Amino acid sequence: MTDTEDSDQDLRLEDESRRFWGSTSPATVVGTEGIKMQGTPNRKQNNFGELKSPWVPAPAKTSSQTNIIFSRKNRYSLPAARTVDSNSEMKITDMPVPTPQTSTSSISDSGFGVSRPLPSKVSSSHDMSRHRLQSKDSFIDVTACLSRKRNRIMKLWEDSISSTSTNSNLLERLENANKFGQQAAAQLEKLKSVSAEINKGYATDAESVESLRELVMQSLRKFENENKAIQTILSKNHEGQELMIPVECSPAAGDRSENVDLSILNQMYSEKFSLANNYVNQLLHITEMKLAQCMSRNAVLEKTVQDKDNENGQLRIEVNSNRSKVDSLTEKLRFVECENAQLKGRVKELEEFSLSFKQGNSTESILKAIESKLEFLKTDTASSKIQDLEEKLRLSKKHIQHQKRAKEDVTNRLTRRVEELMEALDESRQKNHILRNQLRLIRSSYHKLFPTDDLFGLEDHPDDDKPLAAD
Repeated sequence: MTDTEDSDQDLRLEDESRRFWGSTSPATVVGTEGIKMQGTPNRKQNNFGELKSPWVPAPAKTSSQTNIIFSRKNRYSLPAARTVDSNSEMKITDMPVPTPQTSTSSISDSGFGVSRPLPSKVSSSHDMSRHRLQSKDSFIDVTACLSRKRNRIMKLWEDSISSTSTNSNLLERLENANKFGQQAAAQLEKLKSVSAEINKGYATDAESVESLRELVMQSLRKFENENKAIQTILSKNHEGQELMIPVECSPAAGDRSENVDLSILNQMYSEKFSLANNYVNQLLHITEMKLAQCMSRNAVLEKTVQDKDNENGQLRIEVNSNRSKVDSLTEKLRFVECENAQLKGRVKELEEFSLSFKQGNSTESILKAIESKLEFLKTDTASSKIQDLEEKLRLSKKHIQHQKRAKEDVTNRLTRRVEELMEALDESRQKNHILRNQLRLIRSSYHKLFPTDDLFGLEDHPDDDKPLAAD
């Protein structure tokens, strides 16, 4: 194989990595500073682009320049990188592509970033819990394999969302695997940048590289554990096929990875877009249904609110009418209270008048005392006081005369009432006498008819024979 073919293969591998990650290729491996060769007929000066270095340098080689040897023996059809001593020179070996091996790696049983062929003694039970990334593992290996597995996870997650009979536990496992894969990819990118700074001399903290590598390994272990759980759930459901389509990370079909067609990737992304579009349409349909339900409920609520407003309007009218009635009753009550107060004042005046009428003698004595005092005050120089007293005396006499006339009127009324009562008493006595005579006649007649029967009580009333009182 010529140097030009090696260069073309490197470019195709970078394009393949960009297809999985978008415009930014995560396959750019930072380690020791890449060597750029000028395009000359000489083999050592062919244009290879930016040469890829190990993703984490060996601890003993961090302080010295690390040269690179490329080899075609790679499980992922990617250039493997390994560190050599600084005294050795850079070699580019043209080795033929190995024949397909019997043991291939899949997403269900492969580790990440192993840059040498999988030995036949490695069984399918190999998992991330027993594997540790080494300094010989390249960033391209880890990134490409992780990208393939994440794409398969995403496709199955989309299929599970669009399916109506998906197990909830399976969907949760798919979401967790997607989350851990995304976390591992982000940590891997961070590890690349830190390794680049260390290899370029911008930083010398090797412990941070080790801690970041441990974080990457933890995320990858979680990702593999979720993948195994997904395989277990799928095998229990008897679906007849594995959940994760195995990802070929070795050139088992010869140069199949070199014949990548863009139409396949376009078809894959069109399928993903179709699934996403269907999912969005389903969500839109569900949203429209919920919106229609909300609108119907809103209409019912608006009608209920309108009915309540009508009821409240009727209640307001009744309350206003009741308030007017209460106001009218309050005015009537005030009027009655005023009349009651006036009547109380009149009653009090009558009581005072009656008391003064009963105390007529004392009034005459008071008048005499006033007259005597007036005679005494006539000798005084205070004529105004005398006039006042005379006025009071005149008013008192007038009041006494009025009381006398009122007393005479009351006496006359009482006399007439007594006469009326006496006349009524005489009439009652006459009627009583007549009734007694009739009773006497009835008794005598009954005694003559029934001499032995004492039904009426034949004894006479003691007042029967008494004459009527004289008027």
